[in-house]
Amino acid sequence: MIACECGHKDIILTLLENGADPSICDNDGNNALHYALLTSSSEDNTIDIIQTLLSWHVNVNAQNKKKVTPLMIASDKGYTEVLLLLLEEADPNITDSKGDTALMRASANGKSEAVALLLMTYNANPSVTNYYGSTALCHAANNGHIEVITVLLSNYNPNQEEMEKAVTAACYGGHKNLIKLLVDKINLTKYQQDIFTACVSDNVEYIINQISSDLSSKSISVVRYLLNNDADVNVISKEQMTPLDIARVNKLNDIVQLLENNGGKTYSSLMKIKVEEIKEQLRTKLKVERLQAELFKKNYRMQANSTAASETESFHQPFTSIPTLPTDSKRAFDFHRQSYIPISAPA
Repeated sequence: MIACECGHKDIILTLLENGADPSICDNDGNNALHYALLTSSSEDNTIDIIQTLLSWHVNVNAQNKKKVTPLMIASDKGYTEVLLLLLEEADPNITDSKGDTALMRASANGKSEAVALLLMTYNANPSVTNYYGSTALCHAANNGHIEVITVLLSNYNPNQEEMEKAVTAACYGGHKNLIKLLVDKINLTKYQQDIFTACVSDNVEYIINQISSDLSSKSISVVRYLLNNDADVNVISKEQMTPLDIARVNKLNDIVQLLENNGGKTYSSLMKIKVEEIKEQLRTKLKVERLQAELFKKNYRMQANSTAASETESFHQPFTSIPTLPTDSKRAFDFHRQSYIPISAPA
């Protein structure tokens, strides 16, 4: 297993020739194939190792503790040549601990070539749902993989329910272009069109204005959905109104409560908060400027004191030798009188 993880194909062959069992699993249920696919080696080197292990009849459908198979790992990475080798024996419709298939995992990771191979060559079932009710199409939509979705839709026709799930997944992922692409392929009611238009616009105000008060039981679920997907609860309209203002004007009391519980505020309260924020910024700026001035003064005083101390020290340097007067000069310096006096000539 260590040799597989490190990508040492010669050592792997030597071990196999000396009786090593490639199907033995570690404490997590991984066998030699799992390790070979988890290595950081190049795909070419991995292919050589896989071929060697397959020739020694390793279990290709082995599932670890999370029920992940080697085929799923290869699908995650988009290793199409490895998939071709494994799929000679591997079952593409085995599911992991979450109910995901190799096709779902390839779709979630945007591996369009692997998706095409699994679908067209090995008849992987695209309509299988995991334990959360999601299909390969939903996985691709949630992660914004348009190429994968194109491959999927070119090879099978999902029903209306699955398409609606995919659109919802795209909404959760925030992929606006993908939402539009999917919506164009299904028949929607006016209510559904309003929902998805709101998702594309990320606008709580829009949905409150569009859905009349007699549909408040439905509109509250839409508003809750948008808030859960990070729509701006305090977006301001051209009329200087927030969603909370609009809900109050239309007497949508349930929506008012929902917006307030999620931080919704009126336009006037937002303006008051804005004014306080500006005041606080000014106060902070003033404090910073005062602190900078104090630091400047302190540094200036320290530099001045340092200069004065240096000059004083230079006047008190000790003599290293006793100075002597030049007796052969005609003049000598009188240190006490600070003047020159003549020196008497020798007798």
